[in-house]
Amino acid sequence: MSFKNKIRNGIILFTVATLAYSMTTKKRHGRFLGVPYDWRIPSLADIRNRIWNKNDPKLFNKTVFGVGWAPNAYQFLKRLQSSELPSSQAKKDNEI
Repeated sequence: MSFKNKIRNGIILFTVATLAYSMTTKKRHGRFLGVPYDWRIPSLADIRNRIWNKNDPKLFNKTVFGVGWAPNAYQFLKRLQSSELPSSQAKKDNEI
């Protein structure tokens, strides 16, 4: 079995274990071994708040649905933009 298949099988096993834990504890959202999970059906507002959250400085939020984390696209783009500003400013300074 290749390394790629082992990783995939591990992720599947972990997801199934999280689902089983959720069913036995009757908690539809929470943490399993430190990893967040949420089995509730998300609304569009929930999706937007997790994926585009201006008020949360974290780069990764709890997942919208399933197991793991979801990227905060707003913070990612903000950090990407702020990291590009000094280099573009330096280019302008060198041109003068």
